Order: sequence, then C-alpha cells, then structure tokens
Amino acid sequence: MLHHRFYLGLALLALSCVILPYQAQSQFTLQDSMQLHYPLDGNALDESGNGFDGTIWKAVPTTDRYGNDSSAYDFDGAGDWIDLDETFDYQERTVTGWAYTRDTTDDQFILNQDAASLTYGAFAYRYDEGDIKANAGGEGAVVISPFDTLPRWTHVAMIRNATTSFYYLDGELFYTGTPSGNGSFSFPNVNFVIGVDRTEMNRFFNGKVDDVRILRSSQILLDTI
Repeated sequence: MLHHRFYLGLALLALSCVILPYQAQSQFTLQDSMQLHYPLDGNALDESGNGFDGTIWKAVPTTDRYGNDSSAYDFDGAGDWIDLDETFDYQERTVTGWAYTRDTTDDQFILNQDAASLTYGAFAYRYDEGDIKANAGGEGAVVISPFDTLPRWTHVAMIRNATTSFYYLDGELFYTGTPSGNGSFSFPNVNFVIGVDRTEMNRFFNGKVDDVRILRSSQILLDTI
C-alpha cells in the first residue's frame, strides 16, 4: 500500500479535473464545506461540528487500515449497519469512504442514500458480484473496478457538480459521467445509511468501514492512502 498525499481540485470550467496544490485551498473552505465526518474510532460521532451523530446497529469496533484498534467498524453482513436521520442532497457534493471487504460474491452496500424525491439524485458505494460499483448522483451504477485480490482496503470518492460526476478509486480518477436527479421509487429512503441498502433490511455489508466524509463541495482536498 502506497503512503502519499495528493490533492485534487475539480473545476466547473471546461468540465475538467484540475490538480490543485493544498496551498491554493484554504482550511476554512475545506472545513466550511464538511457536512459529515465519521472517523469511526469506537463510535459514530460526527466530527464535522454539525452534530450528525449516527446510531450503530450491531456493528462493532475493529482495526483500521493501519492496524489501530477501535479505529474502524466491522459489519458482519447479517444485520449490522449505521443509521443517520439526515439527508445530504446537494448539487455540489463529495462522498468518500474506506472499505475492507471479505466477500464480493453478493450485492452489498457500504454507503447509500436513495429516493426519487432527492433533487440531486441517489448516491451509493457498493460491491456487487466481484465489482466495485458507485453512483455519485442519480446516474446508473458505474463499475469502477473489478476486485483482484481479497481482502484489501479500498478508498472511493464520488464527486458531483452541476454538470459532471467524478469517480476516484484509491486516489486515481477512474471515470467521469453526467449526474441527474434520479432515485428509487420503491422503498425510498432520503436518509444516509452505512452498511445496508436504502430499505435498511437488505444487502448488508460484510467487511470494515472507516473514515466516511461528506462535503458540500466538488472542489476539495482528498487525503488518501
């Protein structure tokens, strides 16, 4: 696993991805755009300052990608999840998270918010029959990459603005698309959930989740591996 930092700025001009140094972005702008930050270090407390604390259902603390105890959460694929009574329906939006999967043979969700009533579309980060799939905002599921070696940690960033969506896997831009306002009519759930699909009853995740962030911005600092 590589250990480095890279910084990505996403510009609306020319619908392109622009690399920006950290000095070009103020800490105030980064912190101001942070809507949710779950370090998941033994609890589901929101450290963004907005108070969007989650409710943990059966998931238990575990080691993170660095081997630190009680620094991530383990989901057993059989009813573990984290519930949050909050919606993040923004035109400019970044959703990021780390996941460690033990099983990709089943369709299972890591991060999800999905309802037809959402103005800026559903988003999801999931594993499905060997593939990592994501949806930054109203698009169909984008296959980011098939899994090669299990188990391992992966980092996904789903970013959308008014015209373009961006998908990053482990710090590398994998795909750009066109966002929409689409979402599900059946069993809709406008609230953000971790480790389960929108129904809060199916497609439970079997693995670990760490360091989940949601920003009201598409021009951000990404601090990766």
